[in-house]
Amino acid sequence: MTNVRKVFNKGNVPGEVGIELEFEGRRLPDTGFEDYWSKQADGSLRGESAEYVLRKPIPRDEVTKAVMLLDKAFRDHSTVIHDTFRAGTHIHINVQELTMPQVLNMLT
Repeated sequence: MTNVRKVFNKGNVPGEVGIELEFEGRRLPDTGFEDYWSKQADGSLRGESAEYVLRKPIPRDEVTKAVMLLDKAFRDHSTVIHDTFRAGTHIHINVQELTMPQVLNMLT
């Protein structure tokens, strides 16, 4: 069967997972995580806020390392995270090598 990448005529993108983490809080860091993350503004958030986005998809076995690096930056800056309904987490899974039936099975 034809995989998703071929169905949509797309090139091969390495990596298995993309992650976006949204925060509202205080003292959100600008540095200390650049190997994996970029800090971006997000218009749906309020006050001091940011979205930290993986710079590129990564293998699953690097997720813990990437998250721990961001956690260290937060601890180093004494970041305070507010509990809010506006912030969220988005996980993107690379399905380009799956067939369409496999993707549909995954969704259901």
